[in-house]
Amino acid sequence: MRLTHFLRLSLDYPRTHQLLLRLLLDDSRFASLLTGLPDECHYTVRLEAEGGLYDLGLYHNGLAVGYLQNGAHDFCVLSADTNTSRRWAYEDLIPLLNCYLEIGNTLLAHPTSVLLAQHYRDALQQKYHLAKIPVYG
Repeated sequence: MRLTHFLRLSLDYPRTHQLLLRLLLDDSRFASLLTGLPDECHYTVRLEAEGGLYDLGLYHNGLAVGYLQNGAHDFCVLSADTNTSRRWAYEDLIPLLNCYLEIGNTLLAHPTSVLLAQHYRDALQQKYHLAKIPVYG
């Protein structure tokens, strides 16, 4: 589980989450779970969207449908058309990744995305479990 260990060590950096989410959002099922957008559409994901204004952009048929902005402990998903937003703490991704893994296992999703989601989830679980252990002494 070297990848999980590496990810856990690098989860303090928003860029790590940005890159992981960028790869996972290539699967429309994950994009739908995270954003609420329809999963039957194919989305193009762009890093540093809109000239760097957002960390990630989701586009359908060349039109922006959503953006993600990463922070130190959370990220925000913004809808391009309704100007609504939803803030996620990174630890809130654990149940979402569990749901994605369940969908991926039943629908034969791309094995690389499923493997990456599994390692990302495991790293998040380890990080937030360790963060909640009280320190004595």
